[in-house]
Amino acid sequence: MIANSEQKTKRSRTGILIAALSILGMVVMAYLAYLKFTEGASSFCDLSEGLSCSAVNQSIYSEIFGIPVAILGFSYFALVLGLVLSGAAGALTYPLILFSTIASFVFSLYLTYAEIFILETICIFCEFSKVLMLFIGAAALRHIRLEKIEFKTSWLWGALLIGVLGIGTMYITQRSTTPSKNYDAFAQCLTEEGWAMYGTYWCPNCIRQKRLFGDSFAYVEEVECDPRGDNPQTDRCLVRNIEKTPTWIRESTDNETEFERHIGVQSMDRLSEISGCPLEPTE
Repeated sequence: MIANSEQKTKRSRTGILIAALSILGMVVMAYLAYLKFTEGASSFCDLSEGLSCSAVNQSIYSEIFGIPVAILGFSYFALVLGLVLSGAAGALTYPLILFSTIASFVFSLYLTYAEIFILETICIFCEFSKVLMLFIGAAALRHIRLEKIEFKTSWLWGALLIGVLGIGTMYITQRSTTPSKNYDAFAQCLTEEGWAMYGTYWCPNCIRQKRLFGDSFAYVEEVECDPRGDNPQTDRCLVRNIEKTPTWIRESTDNETEFERHIGVQSMDRLSEISGCPLEPTE
């Protein structure tokens, strides 16, 4: 009787732990979704250019088919919470939790790869959600072993396959949204004509603007206004009284005189119109 009582206590604690972790995960994902949909919003975890939730959350790697990854993450944690609280799946409750956790965790690793090797900045909350997944998976596995519930090897491979297929789908869709044309000459012309983009590393609209150029943005003169960013020029931003980013300004060679400014994301055609630079991208 005592042994059975101890087992029930352990089961109860496991359920409470998974429910608590799921709720915490939902809060984190809801916050990231808020950042995704709120114009000009920045996160308190935008600590530096190498640690920025906003930069990652506004990149092309934060969505699939237009659906923010944060929404998918919220759905995963909500599913786990529903399973553990309702127990509707009976004996399959914890195997299903483990299955969905493995698939979701593998899928989420693609964003970690993009953060480290492509964006070169880390979203602390994104990575924290993966830690929560690991704890949920470990708790579910412990319960399965404690109750001696069968978890077939085929289920493991199935979860891994779903995660990998998710990565492949995300890769293909994001490749199609990446500029396939070369705007190097256009970007160089903008700089030669005295145009500079004032922005901040975490600014959602700045990130959208950079997407239009692709790799060619490296030839655009960018003025970083946040002192936490890379090579900040805060004094220059103060002189220009920058209130919203991005702001495009045409200046004299010595940066002393301002001739013209345009606030907000500018289309490539609009930039060509105001600058006089021909928009002739190459493949």
